[in-house]
Amino acid sequence: MEEKVEKFLREEGVILPKDFVVEVYSQILKVAGPFSGLMRRGSVEAGRSAARAFKENSNLEGFDVQKLAELMGIFFKSAGFGEIESSVEGESIRVFVKDSFLLKAHSDESKALSPLIGALEGFASECYGKPVKVEVKGREIRVSF
Repeated sequence: MEEKVEKFLREEGVILPKDFVVEVYSQILKVAGPFSGLMRRGSVEAGRSAARAFKENSNLEGFDVQKLAELMGIFFKSAGFGEIESSVEGESIRVFVKDSFLLKAHSDESKALSPLIGALEGFASECYGKPVKVEVKGREIRVSF
């Protein structure tokens, strides 16, 4: 699975310096204020789009919850966003962000991780084929089906 993710990112991804992304993103957070919901919505759509493209390029269809949890971790690390721990707990996936350069963009961890949270929501719902519910507490993100 990891090889498929890395191949997909090499062919379809964009490589930018982390400091550049942090600076642009932190400036967006400063002015977003009441428009932060639009940013979250955009991240959800970006996650859906990435999942569709990945499934098409990888000839993969249908994901059980365990495979999806594993794929989230591989995608996050391979895309250069940092490292997460993901585990299945009943009908949900618990994602804990161990390290991410996004955390440098804002002192509030949930705000700093906002694009990741939206992207996980969109990615999970597209891969699983159903809407998901996302709950966030600091660095912990719970995706429930």
